[in-house]
Amino acid sequence: LLNISDQDLGSEMNIYLIAIPLVSLLLLKAVLTLFQHLRSDLRSIRGPWAARWTLGWYTWKVWQGSFEQVNHNLHKKYGSVVRYAPNRYSFSDLEAVKVIYGLGASFPKSSWYIPWGNPGDNNLFNERSLAKHAHDRKQYQSTYSMSSLVNYEAFVDECAELLKNRLSELCAANQAIDMHHWFQCYAFDVIGMITYGKRLGFLDKGEDVGNVINALGEILGYSTIIGIVFPTLHNIIVPIMNFLAGNKGQGAAYITAFTKERISETRSKPKAVILDNSDSTTQSFLIKFLAKNTSKPDAFTSSHVLTGCLINMIAGSDTTGISLSAVLYYLLKNPRCMDKLQEEVNTFNANGQLSSYVTYKESQAMPYLQAVIKEALRLHPATGLPLERVVPKGGATISGHFFPEGTIVGINTWVAHRDRSIFGQDADSFSPERWLQDDDERVALMNRFWMPFGPGSRTCIGRHISMLEMCKLIPALVRDFEFALHDNLLHNEWKTQNYCVYCIFTMTLLQTTTPTPKADPIVVDGTSFALNGKNVSYRFHVDPATGDLLLDHFGDRVTENPIAQIMSNGGGWSTQAHLRREFPDLGRGDFRTPAVHIKHAKGFTVCNFKYKSHTVVKGKPAIEKLPSTFGSDDDVSTLIIHLDDEYSSVGADLSYSIFPNFDAIVRNVKIINKSDDVITVEKLSSFSVDFPHENYEMLQLQGEWTRECNRTRRKVEYGLQGFGSTTGYSSHYHNPFLSMVSPSTTESHGEVWGFSLVYTGSFSVEVEKSHQGLTRALVGMNPCQLSWPLRSGESLQSPECVSVFSNLGIGEMSRKFHRLYRQNLIRSKFVSETRPVLLNSWEGLYFDFDDKTIYKLAQESAKLGAKLFVLDDGWFGDKHPRVNDHAGLGDWVANPKRFPGGLDSLAKDITKLQVKDSDEKLQFGLWFEPEMVNQKSELYEQHPEWVLSAGNHARSETRQQLVLNAALPEVQDFIISSVSKILETVPVSYVKWDNNRAMHESPTPDNHHAYMLGIYHVFDVLTARFPDVLWEGCASGGGRFDPGILQYFPQVWTSDNMDAFDRIHIQFGTSLVYPPSTMGAHVCSAPNDVTGRSIPMSFRAHVAMMGGSFGFELNPDHTPEEDKAQIPELIKLAEKINPIIIKGDMWRLVLPEDSNFPAAIFVSEDGSQAVLFAFQIRATTVLNYPLLRLAGLDAEARYKLDGGETYSGATLMNGGIQFRFGTDYDSKVVLLERV
Repeated sequence: LLNISDQDLGSEMNIYLIAIPLVSLLLLKAVLTLFQHLRSDLRSIRGPWAARWTLGWYTWKVWQGSFEQVNHNLHKKYGSVVRYAPNRYSFSDLEAVKVIYGLGASFPKSSWYIPWGNPGDNNLFNERSLAKHAHDRKQYQSTYSMSSLVNYEAFVDECAELLKNRLSELCAANQAIDMHHWFQCYAFDVIGMITYGKRLGFLDKGEDVGNVINALGEILGYSTIIGIVFPTLHNIIVPIMNFLAGNKGQGAAYITAFTKERISETRSKPKAVILDNSDSTTQSFLIKFLAKNTSKPDAFTSSHVLTGCLINMIAGSDTTGISLSAVLYYLLKNPRCMDKLQEEVNTFNANGQLSSYVTYKESQAMPYLQAVIKEALRLHPATGLPLERVVPKGGATISGHFFPEGTIVGINTWVAHRDRSIFGQDADSFSPERWLQDDDERVALMNRFWMPFGPGSRTCIGRHISMLEMCKLIPALVRDFEFALHDNLLHNEWKTQNYCVYCIFTMTLLQTTTPTPKADPIVVDGTSFALNGKNVSYRFHVDPATGDLLLDHFGDRVTENPIAQIMSNGGGWSTQAHLRREFPDLGRGDFRTPAVHIKHAKGFTVCNFKYKSHTVVKGKPAIEKLPSTFGSDDDVSTLIIHLDDEYSSVGADLSYSIFPNFDAIVRNVKIINKSDDVITVEKLSSFSVDFPHENYEMLQLQGEWTRECNRTRRKVEYGLQGFGSTTGYSSHYHNPFLSMVSPSTTESHGEVWGFSLVYTGSFSVEVEKSHQGLTRALVGMNPCQLSWPLRSGESLQSPECVSVFSNLGIGEMSRKFHRLYRQNLIRSKFVSETRPVLLNSWEGLYFDFDDKTIYKLAQESAKLGAKLFVLDDGWFGDKHPRVNDHAGLGDWVANPKRFPGGLDSLAKDITKLQVKDSDEKLQFGLWFEPEMVNQKSELYEQHPEWVLSAGNHARSETRQQLVLNAALPEVQDFIISSVSKILETVPVSYVKWDNNRAMHESPTPDNHHAYMLGIYHVFDVLTARFPDVLWEGCASGGGRFDPGILQYFPQVWTSDNMDAFDRIHIQFGTSLVYPPSTMGAHVCSAPNDVTGRSIPMSFRAHVAMMGGSFGFELNPDHTPEEDKAQIPELIKLAEKINPIIIKGDMWRLVLPEDSNFPAAIFVSEDGSQAVLFAFQIRATTVLNYPLLRLAGLDAEARYKLDGGETYSGATLMNGGIQFRFGTDYDSKVVLLERV
């Protein structure tokens, strides 16, 4: 608020005029200080030696520009109370906040605040009188309320739009951008609009208008130092300097002159001044201030008008610009957080919850955005020095010390905001999640000590303006731009200086970032199409001679088509054999296996699909009646190619969706019958791709019951090869997944193309290497069980197939699938939640139980520390009780003999049990197998026609059960009703949905697909009806572990085989495409019921901990005491690391099929934590164990291992760790924490 030119602050003459008397006065003050110190009772409070005797130490440290760090370090060294200058004391004991700044505290501001206004003309910031400040603040208060400020959103929108336009112009010119400069321009123009109803022109000109920003820096430096040394000299210095400077129209003088001009201009329009003074209107602050001055000139003086406008400009702009810079800086330094904020913004945008101009109300509904802003202001608050107050008359006791009247005391917000007892052990790290934790008491405590705008009654009155600007701008920038740090900040921290900063202002900084408008991932050039991800390009075009779609490139990102174009299909002899066709049909010269096979009414099967048109849409249309990936307009874009066979009146829509962040191309096909006849679709592949003339290998997952998902890699030979399922579900034998790899590809190197079918039914994967050397891969429904009739106007929609490309090996492909499926496939609310440790009754009791034995087992579960007890098979059946696997399936009522008091009563008793070492109660879960029926059941007696059957053929039983035909609407309704009745009456928080047999006799080939559509309907209804139930899929283990089931169930029972040796192979194989968070993995008794192998408890548990849902299937009463004693600690370990398993990235370090020492590491989202699993299968006499090189860490960071020694990420990844193992089946679990 000083009318001082910035040029004159730097002039030598002015400095000499001030310096000579200052030095003399400093010497005199030092002598007085020594005398006062020797008489003081506070001599015992520690601090720097020089700080006892002179202000020089504090002045010098402030001038150096990093006192916030010095202050923080002083408390680390000397404790909660520190002397930083004679008679000046800083506190890190946050209870001191209540004493100094709390309600009713009568501590006035210190004399340091005097130079923060023109002599004799105090403002809200530098007014030291408590009564005068309260009176003046009351005059302004209502104007600054958030309810009043939201009426100014249009002003903010205008400036935000102008800022985005300027950024886009600079991006188009390919210039690096100083975002801090532009944030300041934005903040000054917004405050200009709000204060005067007129922008100052910062955004229009892109420059420091009137040298205001630079001048403010000079003024702040002056006020800070003078305020420390001799604040009372301010009243003498300013008039002298103003006289010497004159009025050069720059800096503060410019703002003052501009303000006076606006006041005069507005006063000259009387109607403007006498407008309604309601604070709910969008009049400028100046108009409102003048209206108050007109109505109450004695209470709200002309000085109040001028001062109010000036303090808006000077105090409100620089701080907001720096706070915006802090938010962006911390987001870019923590990509995980930026990704999460983008995900939230994109989700809200896709759901129509964000307007083109983001409203303040909309921003308040975005929890992660609010957490990001709070966390950035916590780490980079608007306070760099202690907020000094003066101990009032009578003295005060603070932090166990009595301070006499006149002592200067204060707390530095930088110190308070890094208090680990309040903000956690990671208080020095940027972690918005701390504000979103479930611990309400902890969050409330943090909020009490979050003081970025100052504490108590002197909180910055303009804080709501700053929050309004940030809350509206940040989501808009994240939605519309991509940002990257400039090279000089990629591996360095930003530099901050605080020598010219007072307590409302934060650090100045130099930050250069490059925002890039988000490139459209789909580029159309005539009839050439390109889908581009971060590291992938998928390019194809329409052959102008034939209308056929031809593939140009699928692999590493390119900017144009390959130089050597494949020959056109001009109609010559067998030329289609040379072509890389997008949708190969049958009967027109392409003798490779087709993607589509249609039988027409007259019997022929020839198709001739030609390009007709295309559509590009933001986002991704849902697939009717089928599970599918999803995403916001920013997550995914979709290209739909419309084809027509004009000879047969059949259309085909080929849908291509791209998730750029995951390098994922998602394809599906819809066939439309436009003819008047019935056609039959015999084959329809979801994804077809022709690879160029190179050698490839195919990687697949094969196995059988208790041996699911074992990796198999083989060379692609000439001819047709493949695999699939005809079981009616994805099956134990083969998983609906294919990976094409180069022969040299490994876990961490080489090209990989992964294909994952989002479907739970019978499927087919075909790979054919032709005589021309091209390799065709097809993935889709199994044609043996399709033959789908289409009447006129009907259509058949294929499932979708997700393809992920990696140029960094198989492991990177897996991690992309994991992230994509967690974020854009699984719809359950539990997808990112820590799973409860459970105990399942099956292997502990099988069918041999009643209510008493179940309750006892539940009690044992709670005593061991399990959070969830699951009652498995055998709880149902009345007329035909389920006492073995021969009866009861289909009769979903509790067995009254086993549960005479009712299942609901037992479940309620179980959920009252207290879990060991926890304040939680035990949860209750239940097993179902609703798709099946025993012939010995009331359901079968009443509805034998509901069972799958083929005419007079005998109905084949497997496990003494038959399959209900879920293609029938009445069967779907029965299943939904039966399960709902149980879940509505019994306190069930978890359901295990089993399916223990394949489909045998089917009435028609198309019934298999109709069955899947029906069961997906059942899943959709039930999971939507009971969203708080954790659903787990199962099919005799991993017989239905596929992306289709994951749409509805966030986890799947991986295998009925809990033998830990086999499980390593099964879980490593499953992780090839499925997130570890989706795997159910339990510890069973030894010896194992399936293999007969006996393996130590710790090894069994450590293997199971690599699955998202960890638990036990055993009877504690029959468990050896040595094993039982380990369970509580193993549960604690599992709970500690489960968040990393659920949300982190998995790196397969050593494969079990390649080594006696398999290993994997899971790294948390933000890279701050990791958990390493290392195993030895067989003991060896070789003592020189192999080095285990880790992965996924930050090479430049340091990590503490199990709370002990620390090593750099580079050492751990390049040098490695050498473990010393003991006996057979030895294992290590090591926690790593970034320090």
